[in-house]
Amino acid sequence: MKSLTTLLLAAAGFVQANGKHGSAPPRLSILFTANVTATTPIVIGDQPAGTRIAYPFTGGTFTGPRLNGTLLPVGADFSILRPGNQFSSDGIAVLQTSDGANILFKDLGHQSGDFVYGSATFETGAEEYRWINTVIAISRARVSTEDTGGSVELEVFVVE
Repeated sequence: MKSLTTLLLAAAGFVQANGKHGSAPPRLSILFTANVTATTPIVIGDQPAGTRIAYPFTGGTFTGPRLNGTLLPVGADFSILRPGNQFSSDGIAVLQTSDGANILFKDLGHQSGDFVYGSATFETGAEEYRWINTVIAISRARVSTEDTGGSVELEVFVVE
């Protein structure tokens, strides 16, 4: 037992000596910005967490330092509208780059004020974009919904 206590105290001293608790927050850099459009929402119904609503994507565009292209008219945001009009998103879409590569984009987020913040993941088999399969990405979206559809202004950042 004494050796375990010694080990734990040594580890605590290492963390404190190396300043890990006071280190700077991670830096973010823009991956892309996007404008996405959706068609008439489909109300799936009440769930334990709130009302599930699907917003089918009709398209969009994205631009960034390393990625440019269009959002194909497949996929949707399968949102939950929680009590108090709190919005949680669960989107999946296909991005097609300007050189023809297809990238699956998933984004899961929650509303905070006027924005929905989320974590984004990507999947592709395109050799020139394989780097995106392992990025850590954060999204910030401003969502506008109407009975006839909606739009999203989206920013996606990479943690450096």
